Amino acid sequence: MRATVRYDARGVCARWHTWMRGSLRCGVTIVVAVGGIAACTGSGGEAGQAAADSAAVTASIPTDTNAPAGQGALPIDECPMVGSWKQCSLEKRLEQSGLVPVLLPADDHEPVTAVPALVYRLGSAELHVWIFADSSARATEQARLDPGTSQPLGSLRRWPRPAETIASNNLLAVLLAENERTTERIRLSLRAGLPPR
Repeated sequence: MRATVRYDARGVCARWHTWMRGSLRCGVTIVVAVGGIAACTGSGGEAGQAAADSAAVTASIPTDTNAPAGQGALPIDECPMVGSWKQCSLEKRLEQSGLVPVLLPADDHEPVTAVPALVYRLGSAELHVWIFADSSARATEQARLDPGTSQPLGSLRRWPRPAETIASNNLLAVLLAENERTTERIRLSLRAGLPPR
């Protein structure tokens, strides 16, 4: 969306000076721009025109109304694909594998690990991911899971579909999928890991 503000700088300046002298009494309901006042008070036409031009350029900056609110994460285009896993590198790797990850609200009412989960829909599959500070922290948390259920040891909770645990460096994931081809693609894309720095 592009909005452009245009006005007659000389007309505005003349009215402003008249009002300041007291000969014009009117109610001001809209303040167009501080730059317009600066243009009127400038001593030279060049300085006034520069201020007016600056106001026009500022007003015409394109705005993307569909851009999501910033969360502090790196854009995928700037994400380093080396070293430890990050949310952006995970999503980029999935996309490079021909998948379309859709981030879903996490269900942390009964958390599986000590860190919050990232939950993605990948076609008919669902991927629950936990990203730790390093591989040691991941291994510690993974040791607390039952290999048969991919749930904490002693928990009676069960995943609604066949579950497979996938570990890679500082990343731990539980994949819920019934399509073997999809399962294999996701398994290979994550277990390959990232190259070292």
